[in-house]
Amino acid sequence: MSIPSILSLVRDRLADPDKQRWSDDRLLRLLDSAQKDFARQTECFKGTFSLPLYAYKAVYTLPADCWRIMRAHFYDVNLPLYSYERMDSLDTNWYTRTGPEVKAVVFDKRNETEIRFYPIMDESILDNVYTFENETDVDYAGGNLGVVTAIDDFTFNSPYGAVTELFSVDIQHDEMNTAYGVVTDIAEANSNVDIIYIRDPKTIASITDTLEIGSRWEQAMENYVVGNCFLDDLDTQYQARGATALQLYDRELKVAKSAFARDSTASTKYKTNYSGGL
Repeated sequence: MSIPSILSLVRDRLADPDKQRWSDDRLLRLLDSAQKDFARQTECFKGTFSLPLYAYKAVYTLPADCWRIMRAHFYDVNLPLYSYERMDSLDTNWYTRTGPEVKAVVFDKRNETEIRFYPIMDESILDNVYTFENETDVDYAGGNLGVVTAIDDFTFNSPYGAVTELFSVDIQHDEMNTAYGVVTDIAEANSNVDIIYIRDPKTIASITDTLEIGSRWEQAMENYVVGNCFLDDLDTQYQARGATALQLYDRELKVAKSAFARDSTASTKYKTNYSGGL
């Protein structure tokens, strides 16, 4: 069912077909909230992404739609998910440790948009390192001035003699260090941590957007929106009708939780209650 159709059914139940009391914007915000609440409680949407590892980088940013990390693995080895408190109990100086391979994913409950890897990766993960300052085997514009103009076996964009990008089919990611806008060295690596996570659905901001929840659960979306609309009004009867509609939403939610639980991956010792940022 399309979003305009759902809003039409909602207005029928609200007795507001002419949009005199509740605007489309208000209904869309509630529908977006309904879908996000449903998705978080049922954990029905899952996503995957790979975080490229960089030497001596401590903090990594999670995708904006990450709600909870389910599991992570490094070269197909499952990684435990630890809180700061857990790591502090194991090693008070854990955040300074460096090493050649990831042993754990560490999250901070106070900042759920970022994670750390333990230990911090050292230079052993780098496949190649190029240094461009005072090197005789690299061509410079106007002499040894630190501006790269050519590197053997590489194609790159170099407007006005300054390197902005490198391209290589064999390298997954590059880390460029710059001083005052001039590239001084480039480190190449192919190591990643693969993360499977519970994701939020896309934000609904327009009637032309698409509802990601399946049609089976559209009645739940409708009940959520109707219930919260009635709660906008302080009238006792409206409050009661709002509570009734939200009870119907909760009933649908319980059915959905049971349905998605049977279809989910079996839990492991690496499962965590960590919730990601929005």
